[in-house]
Amino acid sequence: SKDYADAIYYLGLCYKYTSKNQEAIEQFELLESISPDYWAWYHYEVGSAQTDLGNYDAAVTAYDKFLAKFPKDPTRIGFHHQA
Repeated sequence: SKDYADAIYYLGLCYKYTSKNQEAIEQFELLESISPDYWAWYHYEVGSAQTDLGNYDAAVTAYDKFLAKFPKDPTRIGFHHQA
């Protein structure tokens, strides 16, 4: 549910930063399916996880999504999900 998008994002981060890259990717894919307009940073995390797994083509795809969605105007960049 879109109501849990933040929880899915943070679960993905927890998996990513405990070297559970495949689990992280699965959470970020779920996030994309339920909330495609979610803050773009998760695409960067997918790229990082794919790189860690040696899936370089998938990493490039994720980084391209990140670059396409992330605001290019620095005045529009907010610290959306940082505590």
